[in-house]
Amino acid sequence: CAAISSNLLESELFGYESGAFTGALKGGKIGIFELAHNGTLFLDEIGEMPINLQMKLLRVLQEKEIMRIGSDRVIDIDIRVIAATNKNLEKLIEENKFREDLYYRLKVLPLKTPSLRATPDDILTLINYYKIKLNGSFKLSSESKEVLLKYNWKGNIRELRNFVEYFVNLHKDIIEVKDIPINTSGNNNIKISTNVRNSIDDFIELIGNNINEYIFVLEIMEKSYRRKERIG
Repeated sequence: CAAISSNLLESELFGYESGAFTGALKGGKIGIFELAHNGTLFLDEIGEMPINLQMKLLRVLQEKEIMRIGSDRVIDIDIRVIAATNKNLEKLIEENKFREDLYYRLKVLPLKTPSLRATPDDILTLINYYKIKLNGSFKLSSESKEVLLKYNWKGNIRELRNFVEYFVNLHKDIIEVKDIPINTSGNNNIKISTNVRNSIDDFIELIGNNINEYIFVLEIMEKSYRRKERIG
């Protein structure tokens, strides 16, 4: 529902008759609802549907009939509708961006799919699945497995599949931590291992009150790096 502009979505869903509007195909066009007759229609990103079309969708679900744009003929349809969204529809209802009656009409059999970071036990299984599907032969080092298990996975399974495809294209036998295409400029919520954390704690304890001197050196190095200047 988000991939198609609001101006075109109505004609895509309901179809239209010949000459219904400027640019309409000669002979008209069958809409998606008609094509899905006796089958299943999946409406992805339902929260993006314009409010005016939500009322028409509600009528389709209630009456099980549609009318093409530019037509006065009612067409009976028998379809199963599955809708999905990653938005909070209840909040959109409060903001008058989603119809409450449509929300409860769709909420017949709700199924909430957890994010990938909420199901870490699935991560390595899914990596292996896509590795086989993409004809990969790589293996993950123990350190890279630890990083992948603790990664935030904001892009969920799509992001995971991209990672696997990247690993396959590297043509390496073993995937190390440095091979993982993580955007280090953002906060990926990767937890530091216990050994590294202990090393940092030991270092801070060692330098004691001299930490500002170390910070000063790091700041000078950073400025030199950004200016592409050598340090004497």
